[in-house]
Amino acid sequence: MAIVETLINLAKELSKINNLEEINLESLVRLRAIEFLQAKALEKDKDATSIKMSILRSIVEKYSRSNNSLIKLLSKVNDLMTNIRKALEDKGYSIVDIPVITKARLLIGLSEQSFTRPICDLGLAWDPYLNLPYIPASTLKGALRSYMERSGLTRKQVDELLGSHEEGLKVVFVDSYPVHVKDKLLTIEVTTPIYQEQKGMIREHEVRPVPIHYIAVEKGVTFRLIVGTRDIEPQKRELINKFVLETLKEGIGAKTLLGYGILEKA
Repeated sequence: MAIVETLINLAKELSKINNLEEINLESLVRLRAIEFLQAKALEKDKDATSIKMSILRSIVEKYSRSNNSLIKLLSKVNDLMTNIRKALEDKGYSIVDIPVITKARLLIGLSEQSFTRPICDLGLAWDPYLNLPYIPASTLKGALRSYMERSGLTRKQVDELLGSHEEGLKVVFVDSYPVHVKDKLLTIEVTTPIYQEQKGMIREHEVRPVPIHYIAVEKGVTFRLIVGTRDIEPQKRELINKFVLETLKEGIGAKTLLGYGILEKA
């Protein structure tokens, strides 16, 4: 128990550090989760909830515009993406480089084993090295392909535009990172499921709303979207760009039918 208490106290001290270049958020949350898991093990549910909310609020506060280290971090990531763009251009790709802004909260990677999973039931796509949330390239390309097929294009027509693994890919997506925030990068999201299914059955008399809190990307966050195309006619390239913007406007990630995940050209 002495070791546990030492780790809990260490986590509390580390939480006071706001410089995002001096801490690794994933490691910090895992340390702070010890206190949360201890309270859960002792069946102190109210204490556990209080600890979880304290951790989540601390994360949101660190990733606000008032923290100068966040601005510096976003600037470095922007420089990194510029280097990636130059590398693609050197390989002969034509580049589409678009800043897109979240018009609603963004939920990407809810099922992932991300840094918040020790304290939350839902995750968030997170880069542990850059200390930032991101939109995976696979998510972007998957959403684009799905939207194109739902827009009436056949799989063959989509393959002709985007390429395939058999014939070679004509379109390359880059992981998209935030480069600017209006106020806060992250926010606390809450979902309150009413029913809990047990053994394939829902018992009305056992209904008990249980709020689930987790981290989401706040609206008003600008991501840098880089798409590289090669061996594509200019007319088809413009068509792909059009489909990309339409895909983002429809929404990507989770809960898009409820208005989440909408991005537009900044």
